[in-house]
Amino acid sequence: MKPSIRSANKKVSTNKPSTIADSWYAEALADGRNGSLNVGPATPGVMSVDALLHERYPRASRIAQRSALLRGLLWFVAANRVQRIVCTMHARGVVILLLLEALFYARGRVCLVEFIRPAPSGVKERIKELLYQVFFRLVLPRAVQGVQVMTAWEVDAYARRYGLPASMFRFIAFPMMLAPSCLPPGVSQPKPRVLSSGRAACDWATLLAAAHGADWELTVICSEEDRPHVDRLNRDGQALVLSEISTAMHERLLRESDVFALVLKEQHASSGQVRLGRAIEAGIPVVATSVRGLQGYLEDGVTGIAVPVGDAAALGTAIDALLAQPEARECLRQRAFEAMRPRTLRRYMEEIRAFCLPGSDIGAWRTAEGGLQATR
Repeated sequence: MKPSIRSANKKVSTNKPSTIADSWYAEALADGRNGSLNVGPATPGVMSVDALLHERYPRASRIAQRSALLRGLLWFVAANRVQRIVCTMHARGVVILLLLEALFYARGRVCLVEFIRPAPSGVKERIKELLYQVFFRLVLPRAVQGVQVMTAWEVDAYARRYGLPASMFRFIAFPMMLAPSCLPPGVSQPKPRVLSSGRAACDWATLLAAAHGADWELTVICSEEDRPHVDRLNRDGQALVLSEISTAMHERLLRESDVFALVLKEQHASSGQVRLGRAIEAGIPVVATSVRGLQGYLEDGVTGIAVPVGDAAALGTAIDALLAQPEARECLRQRAFEAMRPRTLRRYMEEIRAFCLPGSDIGAWRTAEGGLQATR
């Protein structure tokens, strides 16, 4: 779950935008809104990609919703006089857009946000990553203004992996709080409840092994894709397994839990920040695996209890210890809430605006030593 993320499919600014943005960033930048949340001032001249395509090419834009090739082509043509393009690597058609930008524009106006590249596993993923290494090395220096990453170590890691200048990348921490007010009341169920949820990087095998024979009730919320795997691990029925539930139901189950278990595989990329933040804002103490993707977010004993990756015994012991000590749970959730209170969605959008809107200095790497000329 992203912070109430929804795609802005309506016109949000002007017919001649200076900046176009994709996904939830369009509404956040243009209107200063993210759903019902105020995330800062409205920014004149920002328009959503989908709104621009619908306005310029109403018939073709409907087909483009299903075709990455067509959407990328229309996106590039529609952005003819735009100064900035803000999007993620998950945006439909973004690879086509970047390629066209590099071939025919080459002025570096794309700002990539939430750049996440997990380490590949398996032969197909490794081959795909090799192709991306060539693509990024050749295309990004000509197409992008800057690339945002969500952990500090990823700046140098991606620069080395893709042969790019580190100054192309900017670390901006993902928000941990949507709209913090006061710490919600603590939870104490007659029989302790543990919740674990997620779609990406989930280590269900370690979680279910830790829950085997435990005295607490476990609820797992997984994707439909992961459901068969989770059901096989849950052969003895120690967990209640749900999938594809509503945000409201997830929020209710979270607030009814004594502990949130954030059990992740090591992917050597940002992961788990949203889940950690939602649990902390809900006032639920967290036990989490100390993957690199949580560096700068998970602080052992402050924002959660950290356990080694893949260690079911340590995970079970940490959960048992928290559940046996109500005072420790209360102290942990208070410390976590106060530690993350300043890291709001509004503050995040302030940094994103400074990073990607016209007038920012992120493109200075293009003329600095080690910039564009050095990568050609």
